[in-house]
Amino acid sequence: MCYELEAEALKVTTIIPFDRNDGLVNRDDIFKAIDQLLTPPSRSRSIALWGLGGCGKTQIALEYACRRQDKTSCSVFWVHADSEATFTLDYTKIARVVGISPDLKGEDLLRAVQQWIEQQTDWLLVLDNADDLRIFKTTYSHSQIQPPASPNLLRFVPKSPTGSILWTSRDGSILGNILGIRHGVEIGPMNSDQAWELFRQLSGRDSTELPEEGDSVLVELLERLPLAISQATAYIRRRNISVQQYLTFFNESEARQSALLSHEYQDPHRLQVPNSVMHTWLISMRQIAEESPCGEKILKTIAFLDNKGLPFDLIRASAGSTFSEDEVLLATSRLCEFSFFRGQRAVGEGLPTYEQHRLTHLASRQALNETETASFSGDALRVVSGLFPAGTHDTWSDCVLYLPHALKAAKWEEAEGHSDEIPGLFSRIGRYYWEQGRSDEAEQLDTDVLELRKDVLGAKHPDTIRAMASLAATWWQQGRSNEAEQLEIEVLELRKEVLGAKHPDTIKAMANLAATWRQQGRSDEAEQLETEVLKLQKDVLGAKHPDTIRAMANLAATWRQQGRSGEAEQLETEVLELSKEVLGAKHPDTINAMANLALTWWQQGRSDEAEQLNTEVLKLRKKVLGAKHPRTWRQQGRSNEAEQLETKVLELQKEVLGAKHPDTISAMESLAATWWQQGRSDEAKQLETEVLKLRKEVLGAKHPDTIRAIANLTNMNH
Repeated sequence: MCYELEAEALKVTTIIPFDRNDGLVNRDDIFKAIDQLLTPPSRSRSIALWGLGGCGKTQIALEYACRRQDKTSCSVFWVHADSEATFTLDYTKIARVVGISPDLKGEDLLRAVQQWIEQQTDWLLVLDNADDLRIFKTTYSHSQIQPPASPNLLRFVPKSPTGSILWTSRDGSILGNILGIRHGVEIGPMNSDQAWELFRQLSGRDSTELPEEGDSVLVELLERLPLAISQATAYIRRRNISVQQYLTFFNESEARQSALLSHEYQDPHRLQVPNSVMHTWLISMRQIAEESPCGEKILKTIAFLDNKGLPFDLIRASAGSTFSEDEVLLATSRLCEFSFFRGQRAVGEGLPTYEQHRLTHLASRQALNETETASFSGDALRVVSGLFPAGTHDTWSDCVLYLPHALKAAKWEEAEGHSDEIPGLFSRIGRYYWEQGRSDEAEQLDTDVLELRKDVLGAKHPDTIRAMASLAATWWQQGRSNEAEQLEIEVLELRKEVLGAKHPDTIKAMANLAATWRQQGRSDEAEQLETEVLKLQKDVLGAKHPDTIRAMANLAATWRQQGRSGEAEQLETEVLELSKEVLGAKHPDTINAMANLALTWWQQGRSDEAEQLNTEVLKLRKKVLGAKHPRTWRQQGRSNEAEQLETKVLELQKEVLGAKHPDTISAMESLAATWWQQGRSDEAKQLETEVLKLRKEVLGAKHPDTIRAIANLTNMNH
């Protein structure tokens, strides 16, 4: 609507295209920020509200204009600034209302309106939806594309000290290009209380009602964006469905989410603009594509990765090799200015890490056709596969960084090159899981890799055999020694046939089989094979190779199992010295060497020395592996606060490893021993009886650990 209020003394003119929104949810912090910038003693006369489309910038500007007029009786002029045509049209309306000569056209008319506004004593001009700043001023873009005969409309924006200008824009670069960098207020999503209040009002709920569980879930899924909430409530209201039913629709699929977020509805407070967040964001995406091919490539590739924790190296790789680092930084900055990305402040020499709104992330994917989806999801998979490291201890920090993106990229089975990239990527992720003790997750990936390798490469390809070995190692970690042994024998035979008896991978297969035999209590067979492995490792790899040191540690563990603690101690001492020299004091293998030496000292009855070394091991494991790593839990079971820690270890191992895992049974045995020392004999006997039953079932009657359980229970009964 367009109307004029006149009084002889005041001469107040108001030209606003819609009525005041009486149901506006008060976002008081934003209005305070605007007041601080536009009210004396501030010297600002022009500021911008900027942020992602759908955050409520126009509604806030409307409410501020009404409040300002209520307080000061100023004139208010509203101009749609999304294009030269709408800008000129609204200036023409102002000219007609205030009586400027109708004979003026083009720039003469624009200049006349500008000068007339500047002559008023108190006024506010709202320039709404100034999203394409190129129509106001020549601005830099990577492609250097500018509108033909750029109108430079900034020349016609009033500049007198008697009034104020309030811009709204999706483009954060309005600060620094059109206005000073401090002359803006970023408009983001509502807070939870504001979002619920908007949802309540638009749903027709009573003001005393509290949100139900489904209401809160929905507004959070919609990321507390006013336009998305308005869309959802309009859909629910028009179709007379429940919030729970809408949530069911929303969670069906990404395509259904996109359809719901593309739903147009009637809103008297939104004119000449899309009433769906999807269409609103697509406009910004098209503008990014016009300005920056680099930004477009990043946005479309990142769409198939996780939307949080995006390191700059990942973004740079997503842009491809065509663009320089500086161009990628500039393009990423533009994505931040359009509120598609949000960057965390860089620390020191590091570059920022970014995140993207979940719904704009979805919109980026849904805007692509089938061919583009296959292409860009393939790019994303290749990028993250190239960045995800080996999974070994020295790469853990990068594994943590890239794991969410690798898992997300792997889900897009339609990605170009999916079958080529997945086996290698899953192998590295599986190694990381295995090193972290996350054996269930490792098993799932190892199984997938093995199936893919067999299908694509055949049963005897070295990569297929390696996949079999990884799965066997995971089963060994889970305590499934019989299954592990069967697969390890197959791996060993294949490696001897394909690679030869002295190939490092063949020797490694021998070592793995020996470790399984030791787990099964077959210590004599394990010792014989481990002795052969150690000789081969020394001959082929050298005395100080990590695999050779590991072979020494395995042989020492078998000697300890056989009760040969003197020989075990001597070899373990050598292993510890070599590990410190070759791998470093904080490497997991070095910490394991310390723990093994402590076990041998316990076996020798040197409990004080063992406890002191165990304390150091526990401290290192917490620092290097983390408090919840299985090896850390096991170590806690041998610390001073025995009962409390052993109980915690037992609970955690039952939860993570399962009730029948050998490590869980060992934790039960440790707790039974502690109870026996405390004089709680009945509880100790009951738990040790359960230990014996489980060991017979899992390990067999002749396993050394089963025999030890029989001896422990016999001692308790006598």
